[in-house]
Amino acid sequence: MIESKNRRRFLSSLVAVLLLALFLFCGKDSWLLREAVVSVGLKTSVPQTCRVFWTERAGEPFVSERSESVRVNGRGVSASFRISANRVETLRIDFGNGAGTVRAGPILVSGKDERVLDWNDFAERHDIARFDVDAKRAVDIEPAGEHPRAVHAKPVGVSARSRICAFPMLCLILLSALVWFSLAGPRGLFWNAAPSQGETVCTKAFLTLATLLVVVRFAISFRIPAWFTGSPWDDLWFFRTASSLLDGRWLGPYDQHTLIKGMCGPAILAASSLSGVPYLVGETALYVFSSLFFLSVAARISRNRLFLLCSLALLLFNPLSTSLGAFQRIHRNGMPLWQVPLVFGALFLLFLDCGRAWRVLLVRAIVAGIALWTFQNTRED
Repeated sequence: MIESKNRRRFLSSLVAVLLLALFLFCGKDSWLLREAVVSVGLKTSVPQTCRVFWTERAGEPFVSERSESVRVNGRGVSASFRISANRVETLRIDFGNGAGTVRAGPILVSGKDERVLDWNDFAERHDIARFDVDAKRAVDIEPAGEHPRAVHAKPVGVSARSRICAFPMLCLILLSALVWFSLAGPRGLFWNAAPSQGETVCTKAFLTLATLLVVVRFAISFRIPAWFTGSPWDDLWFFRTASSLLDGRWLGPYDQHTLIKGMCGPAILAASSLSGVPYLVGETALYVFSSLFFLSVAARISRNRLFLLCSLALLLFNPLSTSLGAFQRIHRNGMPLWQVPLVFGALFLLFLDCGRAWRVLLVRAIVAGIALWTFQNTRED
């Protein structure tokens, strides 16, 4: 008995250490930051925006995901842009919208080392009428052309400085402690994974871990943008038909595209517009509901908590549920993701209750019929 308790304590401690290491490693981008700082003093006669782009490799294109901006007032501002990079190879600084002369400088890039940019560091100049550096390394930039005035600079690979954020690290430690307690605590799943026949499956530990999985699934969906194409028989058809539904016109305009697909998809898109819930968040809610419904039916077959929890994780984090073609795109392909668990769960439930009273079977049959109706009404004719 003592050896068994010691073995359990050792295993639970090992699980705690592994969970903490896993969470800290997977979330290291949130608490271990590699940052460089671009500082520039700006002054302009017309309020406008200054924007800084950066790359970590020579020849790499500038993208909007790696940019920061600041609003410049007429009196001037000393702006510091914290950029998340391991190494700063090139910079592009957009000085406003061309509405007036901008005085900028000195431009300082700092990390592990520090560099003040001078004339020789600026590789390209375009849409600039005058670019002069005075004794204080300040720059007068006058507007020329309709595009924002930009300069490309080479800070010669300034290495970023590592910075630890205590709050995200503390949150990860508390999260790992919560998961460990639910898995290996006194009433955790590792201690009693298979309940007896009269005992409930949904203990506090099970519900805590299931809730965490659902919250993470929603957090992932909130970070995924919706995407659509202008295809008149796919995404654009969904938008057009949903607009017709909102206007009270069921079929919409009568042409070769009328009813080429079922109406369930446009109806969900119209409901998303009416409720104000983002489309992908609504799709995620339907998918989570159908997964939980399928899991409740699976609990009739197996009551092992670890098996049910792993099944829920596999359903919620199915790679197709975050893919571009099946989920992000406003298209019929994303709907079977929540319809298939709903249909199979309803049919399994009807099969498991086939010996019960006819009233129970009628309810089960109605649920299965509604699930099949939604599946049928997203098809292509």
